[in-house]
Amino acid sequence: MRAIWAMLVVSAALPITFGQLGGDGRQGRALLITMGLFLIAGVAIVYGAETSGNPLLAKLGVDASAGNVEGKEVRFGQALSALYIVATTGLSCGAVNAMHDSFTPLGGMVPMVMMQVGEVVFGGVGSGLYGMLVFALLAVFIAGLMIGRTPEYLGKKIESYEMKLTSVAILVTPLVVLLGTAIAVGAVAGKAGVANVVITVGMAGATTPVRRAGALVVAEAGGRVTDLRGRPALLEQPDWLASNGLVHEAMLAFRPFGD
Repeated sequence: MRAIWAMLVVSAALPITFGQLGGDGRQGRALLITMGLFLIAGVAIVYGAETSGNPLLAKLGVDASAGNVEGKEVRFGQALSALYIVATTGLSCGAVNAMHDSFTPLGGMVPMVMMQVGEVVFGGVGSGLYGMLVFALLAVFIAGLMIGRTPEYLGKKIESYEMKLTSVAILVTPLVVLLGTAIAVGAVAGKAGVANVVITVGMAGATTPVRRAGALVVAEAGGRVTDLRGRPALLEQPDWLASNGLVHEAMLAFRPFGD
């Protein structure tokens, strides 16, 4: 909790500082409350999703009464994991106390949204504030058009020049991300990187119910699970190969696990 507080305190103080410097404390408080509501809503959604468990595992007969605990430390549980993941992705911090890829689809969606909106829920020191101000300018401009008044913010008119800059600030990040993603999924190396291969070779615990359930989920999702020679795998055996199917034959031919 102290780590989360230390990460939040400076960024959360900047909206109040902005209001005081701008001569209108209400605007600073409005920004702070908006950021806080996003944070609370995100934590609530992640916590609800993680305590509900994984429905795919429940269908396989796995006891999901404890919720989705994969990738989480027992000392933190779902509550602190949810708070930490939302706070750090909103802050553009990068710290983790749970594995993001192990969250449920709904629980994992929240940190993705936090990042995709520009990490404006408090954000890094200063970066969350100016990102939220961009959204505030856009909202004030649209609201002004709807009621037929000249948009103003902090006593200054918002005209075409300001909106052009606002549009650039909003569009530049998704354009850069989408361009990079298009190149990645179109390149050969990018296509080969969507594999997510799991190999167990004499691994202790490879035949535990959790690992067997994971192999069943892979198969149900359209992937492949075989032994190390490509034959249908018996989940009681310790050596098997699971993949999304795209690189399965290549992995069997490559045989990095030996004979």
